[in-house]
Amino acid sequence: MDFLNDSIPVALEQALAYGSVATLPQLIAAKALADKNNYLWQNKFFNALGEEVIGTYNGKEYLVTIHGAGVLTPARIRQAINDELISSGSAKLTQDEFNNLLEEKIVKVYTYEKDIPNPFGHYAIKMPLKIAKKLKSEYQEKSKFINNPLVIARNGGRQNLENYFDKAQLFYKAECKRDINKGMVGNLHWLWLKEEDASIPHARLLSLTYYKNDCWNSISCLHSNNLYSKGCFIGIKSNS
Repeated sequence: MDFLNDSIPVALEQALAYGSVATLPQLIAAKALADKNNYLWQNKFFNALGEEVIGTYNGKEYLVTIHGAGVLTPARIRQAINDELISSGSAKLTQDEFNNLLEEKIVKVYTYEKDIPNPFGHYAIKMPLKIAKKLKSEYQEKSKFINNPLVIARNGGRQNLENYFDKAQLFYKAECKRDINKGMVGNLHWLWLKEEDASIPHARLLSLTYYKNDCWNSISCLHSNNLYSKGCFIGIKSNS
């Protein structure tokens, strides 16, 4: 069941009260199996229970992708909004929060080259920020998309990426009269990875977006670039 609200923390609270909340790897897997009339493809966007966090630890800058609960609980999102979000609409974190993440006090952390034992589980993937910054925010053809390190981190591995790409491309061609992106699928971050100061730890939610009117698909950070916007999470009953 999806939980849509003009407030991201309210939408997340409602989904958590219902059961568990879908992560980005779970959303990608579900869309890879769904037909074009399924609400997963009809809805324009879904937030995932997951985050991307930038910060510095022991003098090194990292991008950390979290799947499952991380730092941004509903209460922490409200606190970040009350304290004022930084320029990209990201939540400013404390250095202790980032240290706790990298020291695995919140969740198990893997390096981005490692295979994930359970991609649908609760874990984080760390990548040197300089590597992430080299990856373009763009629409990509299939081989480039499924081998993109940031796409792989956001999906917790390579599973389902090829099927997801094929579905997105197929539905794109069926729905879109204007071939503005030539059937390619986006891995977008806009200026998110490039413009922020890594000395200030900050975090954003992951999302999976599909805009039929504008004909683009993306695995991306928060679709509207800020935590002030509406949220839509999928809640999963514990016995499902």
